[in-house]
Amino acid sequence: MSHHPSADQIISLYDRHAAAWNDLRANHFIDRKWIERFRSLLPRSATVLDLGCGSGQPVARYLIDAGVSVVGVDSSAQMLALCKCAISSAGMDSRRHAHIGARSTVRRHSGMEQFFPSQT
Repeated sequence: MSHHPSADQIISLYDRHAAAWNDLRANHFIDRKWIERFRSLLPRSATVLDLGCGSGQPVARYLIDAGVSVVGVDSSAQMLALCKCAISSAGMDSRRHAHIGARSTVRRHSGMEQFFPSQT
């Protein structure tokens, strides 16, 4: 199956518009009821894999505030930098951060921690 030609530019699109996307999404939690329901079904020691976590707001931030460990994966380095900043501003440890080629990953477990070692 072939893909649309613009799919090759999606990462750079998110990198260019990361701040605007974050401003729009951070305070627009339209899926809150779904995420609250999801959280209610998780065991206390759950770890959630958030694929396409973006800036981490509002979903990852909500889950972390609720005590859930979150592994965030995003292909946009700019979005992940915003995530790191947002988590740091919440008083969580985000000192370790990895960027793996076109894929960036972070993990929060008692703060943000590196999940995968650099594979470059």
